[in-house]
Amino acid sequence: MLRWRHPSPEGTLQSLGYGACEARAAFSLGPMSTGSVHYPPSERRKPRVGKEHLMKMKSTWKRFNALFAISIVLITAGGCGHRLMDQSLAAESKAPTLVMYNAPPIINQFSLGESERGHGEIILWHADLDDAEGESANRIGHCNGTMHVTRGVEGHDDDREHRMTTIELDWEGNDDSLLVAGSHPYHHSEIETDTPIVRAIIGGTGKYMAARGQMISHRLESGWYRHEIWIVR
Repeated sequence: MLRWRHPSPEGTLQSLGYGACEARAAFSLGPMSTGSVHYPPSERRKPRVGKEHLMKMKSTWKRFNALFAISIVLITAGGCGHRLMDQSLAAESKAPTLVMYNAPPIINQFSLGESERGHGEIILWHADLDDAEGESANRIGHCNGTMHVTRGVEGHDDDREHRMTTIELDWEGNDDSLLVAGSHPYHHSEIETDTPIVRAIIGGTGKYMAARGQMISHRLESGWYRHEIWIVR
């Protein structure tokens, strides 16, 4: 006699293509009895990320960080540039912070042995630093300067040579001083020039410590110099 053997629920699911674990889990009692399939920890599938994909992610992240850093630098530099430009324009629109004079300077020139002044030669000068021009002036300190010829006239169409100048304005009786520097062209045949010269204030001591700004020097008909100074902190 043939008997019909009713398949178990697990067997029915297996015949439909489910695995043994899935079939048992579908009819197991407990928290997962709602019908959802529960995989044992050993059979759970974990996402796998390839090594090549990880390298691409790291490279993309590095590029993002680099672009972010560059953006911050550009924004900061732009802000600083605008701020310095505003300070410069404001300084020129105002009266000078200081106006001083120096008497006709005593000038010495050190030649390298050639008949004409050439590249690398040095010009030194010093003068009294005064509060006014002429006989009524009161000496308030000393003015010392050096010039180095950085470009001679050889091989150039004009007769101008370039000189790098450094000047110190030194007040008497205290530690106050200003240091000024700049490079400008001069006619080769002249030690001095009647053209007003703008130089940068690059520092100082005493109450002018860490000073920044500019100085415009004018040679007067008397041979004296007038220095207009703008200080921007």
